[in-house]
Amino acid sequence: MIKIHLKDDRFEADVRAMVQAFYPKTLLYVVKDKTCLEEQKLKVTEPVDFTLDVDTALDDKNELKRNLYRDLSLRTGKKLPWGTLTGIRPTKIPMKLINEGISDDEILRHLSEKYLVRRDKAELSVNIAHAEHEILGQVGKDTYSLYIHIPFCRTRCAYCSFTSFPVKAYEDMMIPYVEAVIKELTYIADKKGRKPATIYIGGGTPTALSKDALRKLINKVAELFYHDNLLEWTVEAGRPDSIDEEKLHILKSAGVSRISINPQTMNQATLDIIGRNHSVDDIYHAYDMAVNAGFTNINTDLIMGLPNEGISEVKHTLSCIERLEPANLTVHSLARKHNADMTINDRAYEDYALNDTEEMMAASMETAKKLNLKPYYLYRQRAMSGNQENIGFAKSGYEGYYNILIMEEYHSIISAGAGAITKIVDVPGHLNKRIENVKDVNDYIKRIDEMIERKEGI
Repeated sequence: MIKIHLKDDRFEADVRAMVQAFYPKTLLYVVKDKTCLEEQKLKVTEPVDFTLDVDTALDDKNELKRNLYRDLSLRTGKKLPWGTLTGIRPTKIPMKLINEGISDDEILRHLSEKYLVRRDKAELSVNIAHAEHEILGQVGKDTYSLYIHIPFCRTRCAYCSFTSFPVKAYEDMMIPYVEAVIKELTYIADKKGRKPATIYIGGGTPTALSKDALRKLINKVAELFYHDNLLEWTVEAGRPDSIDEEKLHILKSAGVSRISINPQTMNQATLDIIGRNHSVDDIYHAYDMAVNAGFTNINTDLIMGLPNEGISEVKHTLSCIERLEPANLTVHSLARKHNADMTINDRAYEDYALNDTEEMMAASMETAKKLNLKPYYLYRQRAMSGNQENIGFAKSGYEGYYNILIMEEYHSIISAGAGAITKIVDVPGHLNKRIENVKDVNDYIKRIDEMIERKEGI
């Protein structure tokens, strides 16, 4: 355990994130001079490895983080590829500077000197910022995007922390849930008075809905929101065991332009460990069905750092992905999230090696290059294995608009469904307001009128 001694509450979150980046598996314990409330409330039983005194008297947060980084780097002998950047949007800084007309060389110097970002990561963020800037130029500033949350899954994956409920236990709730979502969507359509730039139906696994529920939802979305200038309509069909030819026909005939079929790994032993409950052959079969149904814009998600996966397992997965030739490839670094089973029941996974190395990410980028997929989308998460990143790759013209729009907070995201969060953006890049729906399916159905009322006035 590491004891962190702060003078006051300022910058506590930044300090925690920086220390955790160097010591990802170590418990942090914060003591503050003014109140010492944590020390009064908690009985510390674990031995303290060392106490870290942090000078929060510094007014410059970035200077504080640089000093802390150098101290921790000396202690551990490690250097973090992203330096002092602990937020989720590495492209935010270069995007701002690009908009101000600053040259790439100056931006790279700024990232290196002020944030201690390694040269290759700085170049990656600048290149992706340019790609995002070009894509965002195609989206009108007075537009919005529509997000619809479907919180059902066949099983819950060990790494997942999203709001989702098991299909078997909630089969009878699917039609009532969809009807409640349609009521909220009808309100949105009436109030907005204009069509969205993008539509994204996520989860959970939207295609885990019964065929009747899926058809009812998709047809209503098409009726309310589809238009000829829609940039993108994505539906996550992430679990290959959740789709069949009829469901794919429902999506395609309504106008859905992009779907995700997400293997995460092509190693059967890993799929079994993480609770995916489908086979590698199921992935191939689902992908073939989607191609035969006419889908050309298919995304595949992979996760680096899954239990017992080293570089050889990752390279096997990547060789399988090369055979599929997807238009989109999204590579995630495993993040240990608080509500995921791997975190809650960590002892059940303590015998499994969790490795996420730069070699894995480099292999992923090499595969993307072979497939002629260029990086266009980048974000990071706290507690991310190996202090790496998540990158979206795509063929030219197949980039995922919604992914960029929500991450860069370019315009408002109006959301429907249990656990869905509406994000109001008045000025591009500046989030003004969040409006959250209740997470529980039963609560959402019972309180749908309240969920609608929460959106009044936006």
